[in-house]
Amino acid sequence: MKLGQKIAELRKKSGLSQEALAEKMNVSRQAVSKWESNQSIPDIEKIVDLSELFGVTTDYLLKNGTPSFELPGKTTEEETKKLPKISDHEITQYLEVAKNAAHFESLALALIFLSIAAFCLFSSFTFISPNILGTVSYVLPVIIAIALGCFIHGRLIMREYKLLKSNSI
Repeated sequence: MKLGQKIAELRKKSGLSQEALAEKMNVSRQAVSKWESNQSIPDIEKIVDLSELFGVTTDYLLKNGTPSFELPGKTTEEETKKLPKISDHEITQYLEVAKNAAHFESLALALIFLSIAAFCLFSSFTFISPNILGTVSYVLPVIIAIALGCFIHGRLIMREYKLLKSNSI
């Protein structure tokens, strides 16, 4: 699809006449007509203005193909109505709980790494006392169980906020 076809299509989608688009772009209606019929090409400033007006990228206007994405900030009323209403208190509470969950999960990882390091360290000292390995083999499962509990607790406290996370709000 050529530039002129894209301008015409986007203008029609926006419900604008050639004259209305010409007013918004500060050009004549004939200039818009020439753009749409590929008789002339708009200046680079006008292309940037068109992309902002229609909510598409300049790449979309200038290249063949479909838009890779639309510019942010151009939401319709329907999209806005679909979003859940969230208060500042809920957002603050979510951030606090997410921070606590991150602390629990990082504690779990630290405990697991420390238990592995302790096992490697104490297994090399078996020549001093053979009972060290036996003691470590009893303590390691307890430490790993605590780490697993911390990890699960971190995930459980975030369960309440699954809607916020899935909607990327």
